[in-house]
Order: sequence, then C-alpha cells, then structure tokens
Amino acid sequence: MPASITLVGRIVHSAETKQAGSSTVTKVRVPSDVGFGDRKTTTWWNIEMWGVHGERLAKHSKKGDVLFFSGEPCVREYEKSDGSKGFSPEIKNASWSFVPRPSESYQQQQQEEQKPTPVSEQKTYDPLDNDLPF
Repeated sequence: MPASITLVGRIVHSAETKQAGSSTVTKVRVPSDVGFGDRKTTTWWNIEMWGVHGERLAKHSKKGDVLFFSGEPCVREYEKSDGSKGFSPEIKNASWSFVPRPSESYQQQQQEEQKPTPVSEQKTYDPLDNDLPF
C-alpha cells in the first residue's frame, strides 16, 4: 500500500497543463510554513495530476485559491546551478477539492461576536440569585 499525504494550501500560480504522450499532466505549487518569526521556514510542494482530473483543476482554479490535495509523497533530487544537489518535495497522482469559504452571514456573525459588549448590556453576578452563571 503506497503512503499518502494531505495538504491544504493556497496555490501560488494558475495550474499549468502540458501534453505528455497521449495524456496531459497538470502541475501547481503550494507553500507550507512551519514556525514563525526568525524560525519560520517554507516548504514548496510541487503537485502533479494526470488526465482529466488535472485539466479540471486548471479550468476551475486560479492563483490564490485554497485547495485540499491528497496523493503519494515523493522527493525528487536534482542538480542546482552551482553543482550541488537539491531536493524537491512532490505529491504525485494527486486528487484535489476546493476548501469551502465561510458564508457572508457566518463572517458577519464572527465579526459581531468579536465586538465588546457595552457595559450597560453586560450581566453581573448576584450571589443571592438562584440562577447560577455556569
């Protein structure tokens, strides 16, 4: 059974589809960050899809879309321009789907929940009240 990896991220450019023999191959790049500040590192994932599945991605997605990818992880070795070895993480034979965006009403609800409650509307605890606050 082959290993599998999942990745959710924002594609950094529109998908590129090329003819590969009798089929097509579609590729996109997705960064993933680990850490923050001075310790933040970014891994650039190359994602590859074959045939109609990749063609649909190229047709329906654009730069900046947040997508969910799942596929077989591998590391490709290559030679850099200075002669040293480089490594590129890839996801082969990937499947994909869009990550749903929150609805407008949900976003408004979240913004209203973040607003502070006016002092006149705040509830105070009365120890003689039988209605416990928890």
